[in-house]
Amino acid sequence: MTVVLGRIPPRHDTGLDRFAAAWAGALAGTSYVPLRRVEIGHWLRGLAARLVAAVRSEPFRAEPGYEVAAALVEGDFAVPEVLGRSIEIISDRLLADAGLSGEAYQKRLTRLLGTFAIGFSWSLHDRTLDQQEEIRKAV
Repeated sequence: MTVVLGRIPPRHDTGLDRFAAAWAGALAGTSYVPLRRVEIGHWLRGLAARLVAAVRSEPFRAEPGYEVAAALVEGDFAVPEVLGRSIEIISDRLLADAGLSGEAYQKRLTRLLGTFAIGFSWSLHDRTLDQQEEIRKAV
């Protein structure tokens, strides 16, 4: 599957731009996707914006973490290194680059990262089962 860029968020938030560029750098070399690093950065910026919106949401819902991780797997970022590197960079940088601080945001981010890990794992699991089914049908 190929990463679909879709709608790219407006380019007015340089903090998210920096975050997305760092995330793209962290994922570089982990997966083959037929996009240039800057295109991957634009796509990741959209995913980062979804995470930031989730952290800010009232009432808070952690499900977007699941959805963002599933989008990574769907976009062919589907190896364990992607999960580890993504959690690390999101944990280390997302709030600061988005201009958010405080214990409440940190707690929300922690919950979001929990659903992110679950979403990545289940999406990878489902993808593997789908691939096995395709092989079975081909045989």
